[in-house]
Amino acid sequence: MRRLLGLNASPATSVDPSRDRTHILNPRAAGLWQLLDEAPPASALLDALCEAFPTIPADQLRVDLDMLLADLHALGLIGPQP
Repeated sequence: MRRLLGLNASPATSVDPSRDRTHILNPRAAGLWQLLDEAPPASALLDALCEAFPTIPADQLRVDLDMLLADLHALGLIGPQP
């Protein structure tokens, strides 16, 4: 699995022409978005976050990750997470 770039990632834009929507992701969400191409389990995404942001408690990163995945799913950008 590729490494998360953390704060060095650039913002990303996702365009959904079928719904006439554009989504702008902040740098951290954009970094995770890139990792989602590999379809990793949520635990691997959490490991990448913990490595990229060692000063943030893992419990907080888990909450943030769960919220991001739920938001991306609600927007129709990803499928449900197992």
